[in-house]
Amino acid sequence: MPIPSRFHLDPYALRIAAMYFLLSCGWIFFTDFLVLTVPFMNQSLLLAGILKGCFFVTVTSSLLYWLIRRALTQQEESNRLLAENEERLRLALTASNQGMYDLDLQSGRATVNDAYYQMLGYDSAMNRKADVADWTARLHPDDREKALEVFRACTEGETARYKMEYRLRTAGNGWKWILSVGSVVGWDSGGRPVRMLGTHLDIDDRKQADLALTASEQRYRSLFANMQEGVAYCRMLFDGDNTPSDFVYLEVNEAFTRLTGLEHVVGRKVTEVLPGIKELDPELLGIYGRIALTGQPEKFEIYIMALARWFSVSVYSPEQGCFVAVFDNITARKESEAALQKEKSFTESALNNLNDFFFVFDLEGKFLRWNKALSTVSGYGDDEIRAMKPTDFFPQELRHIVQNAIETAVREGSVFLETTLLTKDGREIPYEFTAGLFKDLNGVTIGISGTGRDISERREAERERDELTAQLRQAQKIEAIGTLTGGLAHDFNNILTVINGYAALLLRKVPDMKTREILDHIAEAGNRAADMTQQLLAFSRRQVLEPKVIKPEEAILRAEKLLRRLLPESIRITLACRDRGGKVKVDPGQLEQVLINLVINARDAMPTGGEITLATQTVRIDSRFAHSHPGAQPGNYAMITIDDTGEGMPPEVMERVFEPFFTTKAAGKGTGLGLSMVYGIIKQSGGYITVESTVGAGTTFSLYLPLVEEDLHPDEERQEEQPQPPSQTNATVLVVEDEESIRSFIREILDESGCNVLLAASPEEALRVMETTLHPPLDLLITDMVMPGMNGSQLAHILRERQPDLRVLFMSGYTDVDLARELHLSEQTVFLTKPFLPATFMEKVTELLLPGGAQR
Repeated sequence: MPIPSRFHLDPYALRIAAMYFLLSCGWIFFTDFLVLTVPFMNQSLLLAGILKGCFFVTVTSSLLYWLIRRALTQQEESNRLLAENEERLRLALTASNQGMYDLDLQSGRATVNDAYYQMLGYDSAMNRKADVADWTARLHPDDREKALEVFRACTEGETARYKMEYRLRTAGNGWKWILSVGSVVGWDSGGRPVRMLGTHLDIDDRKQADLALTASEQRYRSLFANMQEGVAYCRMLFDGDNTPSDFVYLEVNEAFTRLTGLEHVVGRKVTEVLPGIKELDPELLGIYGRIALTGQPEKFEIYIMALARWFSVSVYSPEQGCFVAVFDNITARKESEAALQKEKSFTESALNNLNDFFFVFDLEGKFLRWNKALSTVSGYGDDEIRAMKPTDFFPQELRHIVQNAIETAVREGSVFLETTLLTKDGREIPYEFTAGLFKDLNGVTIGISGTGRDISERREAERERDELTAQLRQAQKIEAIGTLTGGLAHDFNNILTVINGYAALLLRKVPDMKTREILDHIAEAGNRAADMTQQLLAFSRRQVLEPKVIKPEEAILRAEKLLRRLLPESIRITLACRDRGGKVKVDPGQLEQVLINLVINARDAMPTGGEITLATQTVRIDSRFAHSHPGAQPGNYAMITIDDTGEGMPPEVMERVFEPFFTTKAAGKGTGLGLSMVYGIIKQSGGYITVESTVGAGTTFSLYLPLVEEDLHPDEERQEEQPQPPSQTNATVLVVEDEESIRSFIREILDESGCNVLLAASPEEALRVMETTLHPPLDLLITDMVMPGMNGSQLAHILRERQPDLRVLFMSGYTDVDLARELHLSEQTVFLTKPFLPATFMEKVTELLLPGGAQR
């Protein structure tokens, strides 16, 4: 075979070919030699076989050499090319600062370049141990398990390539992110990987950037998800003329659902989520469309009718045709504001409708707030008040007091002051002020607040109250005096009954004129004393009246002639009777006495002459009049007025005018009982009396008698009957009287008439007498009305239960009104007022003992 000129012997291939040649030749010679030993073998054929074998061996040896040489040449070329490629790769990696490693998978050791360790903070790879153990130790604990798993999968042939990002410890014990890429490049005869090549790329900066970006995205995503405000990222939809018609929700956060109540909106149109929103809230679509087109952000508050909620919305456009709405549900705030505004309006209205002042001024005295009443009452306008100080509303002489009150409020926290307000037009009005510290929300005092109240009516009410109190005290004093005088009159009447009675008995029995003259003086003095006690009883309302239904004007007309006879020619009397339809229930005789006393009192007040006017009219007393006049009761009344043009009375006299024994007349000119009797009769008749007087202008007495609806009392002519002389009778009479002298006096009168007399000092003794003494039935009970314990009326009631037809004669120096009413319950009852004379007494006894009993 021709050998190329560039051919050169390869020792390794030549040794293999020579060995093949020698072995082959030896085998041929050996086999041929064995053949020669066989009989009958041709030696020529043997030689030819040897030559053919040698030729064959030579040819095959040369072919074997060439094949081995070629294989070795190709291997050398491959190794050269690999070395060149590795060098180029090394240079490229060195230029790109990538670390490179060549790992022997069987030993675990690796060959690395300088960049491998330089990127970890070392100067070079010299003297550095590079193996799998070092690499494993440098792996970050969080990355180690995964990195080893990926490495195992590649080295065991499960994957063709190794690629992973992990962190390696640096020279400074820090961590650096590495992108490791490698692949197996060598296998043994069993197909097992024995070599791996790979690179390390420093991606720490990119990884840190990625991590920062991821953290930033997570922060913003967390912010987006956890924002209290709702966020909606939307794409606006327009009609052909750029009119906003709808928008699509691209993304919303959790707060969106919480604030709107809308769910599953992403990817849907708002008109699908809220049907009718275009008609209910067209303004909202217009705003969003404008922002999506112009990119100009806006902030506004809007009421969404489709949701029935208020929202505060900030909107911007991140890109053309889209918008982001950041909003909050402010419905509660709006409702609070509306409620606050309503409360403010209510407060303003309430303050302005107050009649009292309301004001606030700062510590410098500048008014901060006031209500309408301050302007209305003071007369100053709002602009004027702003320029005024608190002391400007008061008279000059009172301003220092007001200033002291303000300082007291600042020092002590509150103050109360009654003073006088000075209005713009100069009027002075009594006012009371209550003020205290005005503080801000932090509790810091910033001024004084307070109220002012007009106390004109209260001052007037206090004045009226003082007057009423004085009137009440006067009425109570008169009532006390009346009780005292009634008791005294009762005792005097008992005494006068004995004195006057025995004087009358003696006058009948003593013939001596001188003695009779003395007895006449005694009787006259006793009668004057009796008249005085009757006046006292009238004042104390302890006398027994005989009321009848009459017209007051007719009583005045009947008394006119008598009244005119009481007056001198210098005094003119005028009657002015109106409203003649009214009827009253009074004792006509006592009413006549009242008129007489008042006319005489008026006459004495006009020593030089004048005019007296008697008038009647129907009036109604209301609750206000009754409140201001203690003792008066609301209702319809007949009013009788006695008006004179006399000297009048000063207030101190008017206060005591109805007191018994009080008089302004000279000694001997009056007893002081006339007006007291008038007062008592009117009060006992259920009426009321007032007096008005002005010094130098005259006096007016007004009598109020309650109107009644009963029929008028028929006029009766009194038949003056001459008392019948007591006839001798054997009538049984029970006399009950706690005064022994009166019992004895009555017994003496009855003994003269032949009566069978039973005596008792008390009702209880009378009952014992009736139970223990044998006597015929009683013909007459004579009893005092007022006694200790049981009274006469109660005794009569008990005895009449045993003897219903029992006739009774009641006696008393006075009696209570209730007892007086009881006296008229029976026709068999007569009342006799103490003191009485024997003739009067026997007249009453005779009336009761005659057949038919008492007729009146």
